[in-house]
Order: sequence, then structure tokens, then C-alpha cells
Amino acid sequence: MRSCLILDIAAGGDVSAALACGADAVLLRRAGEAAHATRAFIADVRRQSKGLKVFVEIAPIESESVEGELDSVVGFAPDGVFLSACADRTSLSQLAAKLAVREAEAGLTHGATKIAAFVGADPAAVLALPSFADATKRLAAIAFDEAPLRAGLGLAEPDAAPIATARGLVVLAAAAAGV
Repeated sequence: MRSCLILDIAAGGDVSAALACGADAVLLRRAGEAAHATRAFIADVRRQSKGLKVFVEIAPIESESVEGELDSVVGFAPDGVFLSACADRTSLSQLAAKLAVREAEAGLTHGATKIAAFVGADPAAVLALPSFADATKRLAAIAFDEAPLRAGLGLAEPDAAPIATARGLVVLAAAAAGV
């Protein structure tokens, strides 16, 4: 998975645009009560495409809302979930365990729901990237969101040395993890 289209499903994500864009995956960002739209979008993609992967963004693992989000999402059988603000390998391991339970409850194959990890919200998460490689077999991608890292470090320049270093570490961690 090298390219991803990000759609706000609550704003009316368009399946035809997602299919035409050439991305490997679609990341559905859900807002408010978008469960019905999420289910419909995933079903439409399954009917119209064999190769496009659908991932649904969920809150950080420490969030109070993550349990409810997983309860509503896993039953829709997305290809995976994007863990926003992934902190470290523990976050990945905890999410893998939560997914295993929900897959069993939904009658899905164990391991069917993959994980993509967003890093960048916290400098410590960038430094923890080497631990991602063997955290879980569910790991499918590591994505870098430089805006929160830049803000957290007080950097105005997008190409500042710490951002370039973080970007490089993401590439190395993804290669080490085979994703």
C-alpha cells in the first residue's frame, strides 16, 4: 500500500471518485454518526472493485471512544483500521488483541482486519518506530503526518531537519516491518 486517498465519510465520500483516483487504499475518516455511510461505502467498494483496500480511521488506543468505534467498524469488515496517533508497539499489540476479539464476535477470519499506524503526533512515537517491526502480523502500513509533529516541535519549515529525520525513520521502520 503506497498511496492512500483520505475521505471524510460524513461529508459524503464518493465511491466513484475513490475508484478513479488510482490509490491503493481509501482511508475513511468518520465524523459524528457516520456508521451507515461507512457500511454503505465499504459495500459499494466491494461490489465495484477487487483491488481497492478500505481502511477506517479510529481514535488513539488510549481514547475512551476507541472501544465503541471498533465495535461499530469491525462488523463492516473493512480491510483494516488506521490507528491515529500510534504511540508505540504496545499500542499496536493492544489494538491487535481488541481486533481479534471483535473478529471472533463478528465471525470474521482471525487476522483479517489489518492495522495501519499514523505516527507524528508525538516525538516519542517517532523514536519508538524501530519497535513496530514485530509488534503484530496485522501491521500493513506506517503513515507519517508531519503537521502535528511540526507543531509540537514549534517548527515553521516543512523541511526542517527533525521532520526529514522523522520521515526517513518512517521509511526505514516500514521497510524493517515489510510494509
